[in-house]
Amino acid sequence: MHHTGQSDSCKKCDIIVLSVKPYLYADVIEEIRDTVKEDVVIVMIAAGQTIAVNEARFGRNIKIVRAMPNTPALVGEGMAALCANSFVTEEEKKTFRKF
Repeated sequence: MHHTGQSDSCKKCDIIVLSVKPYLYADVIEEIRDTVKEDVVIVMIAAGQTIAVNEARFGRNIKIVRAMPNTPALVGEGMAALCANSFVTEEEKKTFRKF
């Protein structure tokens, strides 16, 4: 599933949003895990994807925020529930609440 240049561009990102079908998470993380910056924040938008499982897929301590938007978000209304692992700072949590 390697897409030339995608994992290389991840080296420069402070925030990476993973919004793919749940069955693709393992493949996408395998592709990028060795190239993402040490202090990157991974934002996951997928049902059924736990923070713990995806921390393990990265194989190291990594900042993860899980976002679950509700259906009305499709029409520009609604809200998203956010949760973060212990590596995400309070300041970073505030930043994500503004989105």
